[in-house]
This record gives sequence, structure tokens and C-alpha cells, in this order.
Amino acid sequence: IDLLFIDPKYLLFCSKEFLELRKLRSMFLVRRCAGKYFGTIENKLDCARKLLNKYNENDGSGWTMCDRAAFVKHLYFAFFRMFELRRFLLGKDPIVRLATNSDERQYIMNIRDMANSSKKGD
Repeated sequence: IDLLFIDPKYLLFCSKEFLELRKLRSMFLVRRCAGKYFGTIENKLDCARKLLNKYNENDGSGWTMCDRAAFVKHLYFAFFRMFELRRFLLGKDPIVRLATNSDERQYIMNIRDMANSSKKGD
């Protein structure tokens, strides 16, 4: 779905067939697509929860850099998909790439900043 909705200027190559398919892209936004978005969100939050539980057993200390990065990536992707799902449910097209000055992007960057700032507190 993402490839159908991303601005073609971000793609290296677009065939004329792809551009024709892209014109029909809204036809792909069906209930099953919403289910896939929801499934991805659930999976990413579950992955983040497992990492969190792993460290909660140790009083929340001792996070490895790898686990910290994975935790943030899972949260980032879950929230990004939540924003896309909300657009989809409101009858809007997914935007795939957040504008640098959007509230959604700022929210996601705050998640990243929280993870980086907690690193300094270790």
C-alpha cells in the first residue's frame, strides 16, 4: 500500500503501468487493509511490551543499546501506523511520509528523544 501512496518523487523508478495502477490506489483501501494496519500496530506494541517486561524484571535498569534502539523503533512504527490507520478510517489517503513540521512527526520524534534522554540518566 505504501508504494501506491508515496509521492512518486521519492521513488527511483515508476513505470507507466505503475502510474496507471496508482490512479486506482484508493480501491486498495478496504477493510482487510485496515486489519493489516491494526495487526502491525498490535505486533509492534507487543514487541515493545516484551522488551519493557524484560527490563522491568530487573528494576528497569541495564538496557542494552540494541534493546533500547529496538524498543524505540517498535514504538515509532506502531505510532506511525496508528496515524495512518486514523487517516484511513477517516476516509483519507495514507501519506506514508510525514512532513517535517507535522504534529505527528513531532510526536514520534519526542518518543525518540525520550529514549535518548533516558540514556543520559543511566
